[in-house]
Amino acid sequence: MGAPTIEETPAPQVRTPAVAPTERTGAGPAEPPRIVEPDGFTYVSVPYSARIVRNAGRLLIFIAVLTLCQLVGLATTYLAHDRYYVSTRNAQVDADQIEVNAPTSGILEGWSASQGAPFQPGQVLGRVTGVGGGPRGSRVIKAPGPGLVGLNAVADRTYVRAGQTLAVGYDPQRVYITARVPETDIRGVRVGDAAEIQLDAYPNRVLAGVVDQLQASAAGNFTVYPSTDLDPTNIQKIDQYVAVRVRPAAPDDVRLYPGLNATVTIRINR
Repeated sequence: MGAPTIEETPAPQVRTPAVAPTERTGAGPAEPPRIVEPDGFTYVSVPYSARIVRNAGRLLIFIAVLTLCQLVGLATTYLAHDRYYVSTRNAQVDADQIEVNAPTSGILEGWSASQGAPFQPGQVLGRVTGVGGGPRGSRVIKAPGPGLVGLNAVADRTYVRAGQTLAVGYDPQRVYITARVPETDIRGVRVGDAAEIQLDAYPNRVLAGVVDQLQASAAGNFTVYPSTDLDPTNIQKIDQYVAVRVRPAAPDDVRLYPGLNATVTIRINR
């Protein structure tokens, strides 16, 4: 008796219906592909068109060319202008002081040197009368030179001491500009160099001037002091400035008061 024959039954075939590709409807752009990451977020990939890439490249080239033009312009300005000029904002209108002092001690009488008042050489400005039980002599106060009263330090009928400063004046015809030039720029400045002066009080005016005098020493002194690390052997220097006197050619409608701030530009010959 033979072994039974086992017929194999074929497995049923499952047919998956074919999914038709998504057709684009209308003229709109195709939906960008979506990518699902393991973190659960869905990211959309948006490809850049060739036109956007070209425009970005052109923009970068334009920015690079513009920057290069600016650098070339700065270099040209320095070579053509700045290297021949020294400019400083550390400048002021100045004048030689004319002091009026008391000739003796006593009571000031007849004082006429009011603020801004003009005076001439030898003009009587008042007198000082002595005090005490003896003879009361009186001495006259005369102006030492022409000028205007810039500072009145006393009042009439007050007691003054011998040598006390009663008033300080200046000659408006001999006003100048004191420009403090850094030590790194002073080597090219010479007496006779042309200068331009701009006053803060007259921002729209440019006055001509000439370098009249260079101070023979710097305005500051060499300073030795310990640095922040408390090392007493560390010698440090402070910035030094040299005072340069510039004689201005001011028109009649510009009043140069001592103390006014200014900006001075000096043309140097390298």
